[in-house]
Amino acid sequence: MVITQAREECLFSRVSGHVIHRVSEFGPQELTNTAWAFASLGIRTEGLFEALGKECHQKLRHFNMQNLTNVAWAYSHLGIGGV
Repeated sequence: MVITQAREECLFSRVSGHVIHRVSEFGPQELTNTAWAFASLGIRTEGLFEALGKECHQKLRHFNMQNLTNVAWAYSHLGIGGV
């Protein structure tokens, strides 16, 4: 069980790193899906939600109501403020 958990943490950390480096390529749907996926699993890796939040702010005018709702839920679910 502990080995599996460590592997999952390593996996999500690596995925998060790739997302952070390519987040500027994401549209509203990709930003929202990423935030929702990590939040629904309760995973908060260093720098991920900061990068997503910055990009969401820059592309906010392109978000539809579902995008806004999902990203708000993700940040609220993890207790992250200041989006």
